[in-house]
Amino acid sequence: MKIALDHLRTIAYLQGLDDPQLVELAQSAIWREYAPGAFIFLEGETASAIYYMDFGWIKVSKSSPDGREQILRFLGPGETFNELSVFANKNNPATAIALEAVGTWLIPKAAVQQLLVAHPHVAAHVIENIADRVIHLVSLVADLSLHSVEARVA
Repeated sequence: MKIALDHLRTIAYLQGLDDPQLVELAQSAIWREYAPGAFIFLEGETASAIYYMDFGWIKVSKSSPDGREQILRFLGPGETFNELSVFANKNNPATAIALEAVGTWLIPKAAVQQLLVAHPHVAAHVIENIADRVIHLVSLVADLSLHSVEARVA
């Protein structure tokens, strides 16, 4: 079972790749399934892959030493995650946990790095995608720090 090229085409930063490049990336993909409650990866672990959600739902969260949890994102079918850790060559900044049975494709970090070196235009898509996320986070920080709770809810 290999990841479908149609799935890869939906990933924003892979758009513009020709079928031969997508086939090469698809051949490196690894299928994994997780039971409800299973850890997909832990905060602080080495980022080894970009994940493409085929089915199921997960949450990505951070925990404090006293046990408080901050949920960063809920992700479902068709979404990707862990890109920033792979692109930045950093450890996982959060923990991903399966909320129900989950099936994901892992695109290994080495395959992604080879793709970026071989196809610089893909790097431009990556930069654009990351910039969009940074802009979203700046807006979120501004909303949280500059507006009252009442204003944020309204």
